[in-house]
Amino acid sequence: ADLAKKGDATAKRLVAANAEHNRTIDEVRKALRRRKIPFSECPLTEVDARIKGQLAIADFVISIGGDGTALASSHYVRRGAMLGVNSAPGD
Repeated sequence: ADLAKKGDATAKRLVAANAEHNRTIDEVRKALRRRKIPFSECPLTEVDARIKGQLAIADFVISIGGDGTALASSHYVRRGAMLGVNSAPGD
């Protein structure tokens, strides 16, 4: 954030992409809650054996991030459908 404040173009782009990512996550949460769809969430960095097992049997998985997040998530989804949501399409 300090580099972005100093005008570094790359840092400014990353800060903007992170803000857009967080807005996207919030919008998906709101949409699911409005429809009373129960959900759980887990950052990809915290996926452990228990989470992998849950993903393997899930009916529907929403992967929010970029191509890498969708690809990484897809390795664990076995029987259900997966929707990839690009959280910062302008980046």
